[in-house]
Amino acid sequence: MEELKATKGEREVTISKELGADCQGAIALFGEKVVYTNFKKAAKIAAQNIMRRYLDDGMPNEEIIAKMSGWNPGVSMERVSDPVASLLGKFASLSPEAKEGILEKLMASLNK
Repeated sequence: MEELKATKGEREVTISKELGADCQGAIALFGEKVVYTNFKKAAKIAAQNIMRRYLDDGMPNEEIIAKMSGWNPGVSMERVSDPVASLLGKFASLSPEAKEGILEKLMASLNK
């Protein structure tokens, strides 16, 4: 039996649900199609999260594709350690107004 908890603001609710002790148990409870469909969704989301992290870090598409060619579900991927590329990648995704605000703050910090 698994405890499943959800929170929203200050509210919280918990239920107990039998999900099976392993893959075969889950298949026995819910069927092969349901178990595979949920695995596939989770694998896609995991891959997308890794690719978004690399995009945020400013990694070129070709490098992301090369790195992801060795990815398998459940395998952790290394973080990019270039803070400048990460900063520039995040900066590029901001609105013009947000960029202007950050540039003003940076210029002000240089003049101190």
